[in-house]
Amino acid sequence: MARISPEEPLDQSNACRWLVRERSRYCGPGFRSARSLHYVSKIRKIDSNDINCNCSLEQCIGCQIDLKIYALLHYDLSCNCELVSIDDERLSSILKSGKFSLLKLDVDRGDLDYVALSHVWADGLGNPYANALLKCQLFNIKVRVRELFNAAKQDEISKNSDDLLWLDTLCVPSKFGEDKTTAITLMKNTFKRARHVLVLDASLKNHEVGSTDLLEAAVRIFTSPWLRRLWCLQEGALAERLWLQFQDRAVELQEVLNELSREFQSKNFNKWHVVLEVG
Repeated sequence: MARISPEEPLDQSNACRWLVRERSRYCGPGFRSARSLHYVSKIRKIDSNDINCNCSLEQCIGCQIDLKIYALLHYDLSCNCELVSIDDERLSSILKSGKFSLLKLDVDRGDLDYVALSHVWADGLGNPYANALLKCQLFNIKVRVRELFNAAKQDEISKNSDDLLWLDTLCVPSKFGEDKTTAITLMKNTFKRARHVLVLDASLKNHEVGSTDLLEAAVRIFTSPWLRRLWCLQEGALAERLWLQFQDRAVELQEVLNELSREFQSKNFNKWHVVLEVG
């Protein structure tokens, strides 16, 4: 198999130059053949952070944020809803007791099965100014968390029927100080104790996994901005069950890995060999 520069087949897509180089490395040598890189280059990704971002081969600035001009994004760009804020004093009181806070969105009290949300701030789901989030985003989160609990209950017995969740934007104090430090220190236990960790990534939510095979879903996951963020490594690694939200449903990472393993062991190996060819 002829070898070409990892940057060559992707440069024509106006993609981030740093990302072009890194995408060929995510899955090791298996993604460095000409056919593998060609396949990745043909996957259309709707991610404004990766287009014409003036990045160099040494550094990507596409998903970096400037707190001075940070803007919250509505889930629906045509929406004009208001912010929903967290009581700072209540949040501080919880953290001072050595506990971390959870959110309950218009549901009854239940046990402590909860979903921890992992996301990239550049997608507009953060807020450096206050513990507040736009109502449309909260509504979408509520829907996604409920769908995840319903999907998970098909193969496990859940301890509660509530939609308890943790989101850094609302559960970690926005103001620098002792409370913020405490909340960040507790984040390891927050993700480790979560029943599920749900990844919200703008580059994934625009695609229906039902209309693609799991190979394409895997490539989209492995080349997503979420997987490029250092702090997400802990959030994903500590997850008891890790899910990634696509447009139509959340996909559990283990489901993707299991399916890829079955395909490799089946007669369909040649189908995957096109992309995962080694040597």
